[in-house]
Amino acid sequence: MRMRSLVGGVVLAAAAAACASGGGASPASTPAVKVEDTNWELVTIGGAPLPDGIKRPPSLKLEAAEGKVVGFAGCNRLFGAYSVDGPKLRLSPLGTTKMACVGPGMDLEKRFLEALERATSYSISGDTLTLSAGDQALATLHSVAATQ
Repeated sequence: MRMRSLVGGVVLAAAAAACASGGGASPASTPAVKVEDTNWELVTIGGAPLPDGIKRPPSLKLEAAEGKVVGFAGCNRLFGAYSVDGPKLRLSPLGTTKMACVGPGMDLEKRFLEALERATSYSISGDTLTLSAGDQALATLHSVAATQ
């Protein structure tokens, strides 16, 4: 009888501690990383990893206060407007500076800009952002710490 009371007390204490700490993640919890005001770096494009020889991966940041997107396309700086409505995302019109570069950077830049312009939605899982058009994943990016 004394053992049952001890076990019951331990179970009750554990349950109370779980409730007090929030009991874990809720199914509808907000992602720790937000799509806006986060620096995102390209990891895959069209389901494939970045080609060899890329010195600096393409990146972007959606600046909420200004409603603009800024970043690096692979060879040139990119800029433009965006809108977010729930999981819907629109990035256009996009512009770039006009520098040329040698190697795989120009082709990657073209593919990255096309993916950005085609994107109609996004999802975040952990620190990974997936840009999609319908049910097709166009690009995945991961969040990176801002550099000053």
